[in-house]
Amino acid sequence: MNVLAVDDDKVGKFLYDALGKRYCFDVTTVNCCDEAVAACRMLQFDVILMDWVLRGNNGLQCAKLLRQQQRELGRYIPIIAVTAHAMEQHRRECLKAGMDDYLSKPFEAEELFAMMQKWVNRATLQCTQEQTG
Repeated sequence: MNVLAVDDDKVGKFLYDALGKRYCFDVTTVNCCDEAVAACRMLQFDVILMDWVLRGNNGLQCAKLLRQQQRELGRYIPIIAVTAHAMEQHRRECLKAGMDDYLSKPFEAEELFAMMQKWVNRATLQCTQEQTG
């Protein structure tokens, strides 16, 4: 699994790298939305983990830009909000911005990994159905 983590916090980057080693997936971490958009143009990711608070565009704005880019490129990558914004209204805002799921910090490693697997499997199934349908 190739994962893009959009998080400008050093602790978050360390955590994603540690989770990648623990669960055997590749992690690319970027600091801001511009870097996320550029990374998605150059590399293929299975899932994107998006923090809410970023330099420049916030995670909501970034998700909208990534969805626009995905439509232009004809691909779909699940986006999971991983944020300390833990109220129900925050979850709704993330989903409205085009993210597929929401996980509030702090979280258990197993919880994040299970959520990532769920969305990667759905995206793979969706892609397969579109190709055969």
